[in-house]
Amino acid sequence: MSDLSIPLTDEEKARYSVLNKENLEFLMNRYNKVNRWVIADMIRRSSYHYPDKKALIFGDKCLTYAELEAESNRVANALIDLGVEKYDRVAILAHNTTHHVLTWLGCCKAGAVYLAINYLLRGKDISYCINHSESSVFIVEDGLYDLVKDVLDDMPSVKTLIWSDEGIGKPPEDERFKEFDSWCKAYPATEPDTLLHIEDPCQMTYTSGTESLPKGVIISNQALMAQYMGCIVDGKYDENDINVNALPIFHCAQRDVFMNPMFWVGGTNIMTAPDVGQILKTIADNKATMFFAPPTVWIGLLRHPDFDKYDLSSLRKC
Repeated sequence: MSDLSIPLTDEEKARYSVLNKENLEFLMNRYNKVNRWVIADMIRRSSYHYPDKKALIFGDKCLTYAELEAESNRVANALIDLGVEKYDRVAILAHNTTHHVLTWLGCCKAGAVYLAINYLLRGKDISYCINHSESSVFIVEDGLYDLVKDVLDDMPSVKTLIWSDEGIGKPPEDERFKEFDSWCKAYPATEPDTLLHIEDPCQMTYTSGTESLPKGVIISNQALMAQYMGCIVDGKYDENDINVNALPIFHCAQRDVFMNPMFWVGGTNIMTAPDVGQILKTIADNKATMFFAPPTVWIGLLRHPDFDKYDLSSLRKC
């Protein structure tokens, strides 16, 4: 990416006089951070407007927008140092955790393609998704390790294994794993110098595979940013919203209709388990304004024996 403080050479100046593909590419790259519209910049912008505001809450962990920006930059720089290049796939098998969110945002900032694996799949199906996507990095949460421990040797594309201890607080069981926090903490909190464009792919999601093998769906920055804008406008999301994320963010509904648009507007995202009692408590304790769930979950909430004990009057968008 060009340093705009360095004077242009005569050859570079000449690129401004003729509009062609080569010169247009030069201009797009030179002014990349000025003209781009990508997910990688969402947190940076929110951290500028709301640096000390709560951005992400998971259990007793809370990151402000300034901290979320810094930590996601560390993950991005750590991925790049591993040799991850633009469009390389980075897979993660995890619940709704801080590490999961940081992986997603770090991939966006590094120009990698984030792949969230459905933890309801069996080991051989997970292995298929990893191999089909040719993922080079695989991040595994401790509580889900048993799903893949017998198929790790069947993933030839994976060069790096990373262990997240945010599920059950368990240390790595396999010496091949790097521990997530110690892996990324050594890297700078500054944004990596990566050329990013609206057309770049940033996310890969596998279909359910109910009638055939799962199929990988590539999604671009452009598609997601347009979707987020629609959610924000039609849903009237704003910086005062507090969103409870209980359904899995490996699925595009929770992740891309609720969580990510909330980051864009500067709201607060709370990550919690898909447990009915825990959901009720989380909404009441945090005076949440937003919660997404299908009808089956709402029925479970209404039927919970302690439903009437919780004050859910703060909810405005469901």
